Amino acid sequence: MKRITIHNFGPIKDVDIELKEFNFLIVGQGTGKSTLAKMLSIVCDYNLYFHLLGSTQTKLWIDFLKDYGIQ
Repeated sequence: MKRITIHNFGPIKDVDIELKEFNFLIVGQGTGKSTLAKMLSIVCDYNLYFHLLGSTQTKLWIDFLKDYGIQ
């Protein structure tokens, strides 16, 4: 994964971030730092899940998000 784009997720309205070995988030309170971190961990889990199962993937992205309490 080299880039993540998020639209309308929690306090994040529109963000496009190039991911590098280290990324630092320096912004104010309530701007979505924790939300972004949560989304990155979810996407990484999903990519790992997909990689481990390969073409036998049975869970849809929307169902995967529900595991994290995201509707």
